[in-house]
Amino acid sequence: MLDISDNMNFDELCELLKENGFRKIGRKEATELTFVNEDYSLNVSVTQNVDKLSNKETELIEKRLRELGYMD
Repeated sequence: MLDISDNMNFDELCELLKENGFRKIGRKEATELTFVNEDYSLNVSVTQNVDKLSNKETELIEKRLRELGYMD
């Protein structure tokens, strides 16, 4: 049984699946991955909610907008 906590992020969850014998079999953009276990009896799709940006992502976007002259 996998020990999944509520505060895991997308990358941590994907790494946990790999550590427990799952392998990646599909990708839909950068926000959804599909994994399968060793005997193909279980498929897991992990989707990242991209509706919310982290503070770091927001800062990077604002920095780039300033560089381009869209923000002062």
